[in-house]
Amino acid sequence: MVRFKINKHLLFSFSILVLLVVVPYLVVRECTYDKEKEYRDRAKALRYKITALVSILIASAIGVCIPLMRKVVLALSPEKNIFF
Repeated sequence: MVRFKINKHLLFSFSILVLLVVVPYLVVRECTYDKEKEYRDRAKALRYKITALVSILIASAIGVCIPLMRKVVLALSPEKNIFF
């Protein structure tokens, strides 16, 4: 009987290599691209992009103004429980 000593680091490296090579191949093989079936509504996409940009700007402005408002609104002072 011949027993082989398996190197755990080599086995781990081989399994990672297989995952990095085989799995993406299987995923790419299932993907298909039909240019004829492509439908893009550029006006609708632009509307969503502008809405996302405006909402990010509003949320950022609120995030900046809350700490600045702590002197005006006493409930926002750091000694209150709202920060905890």
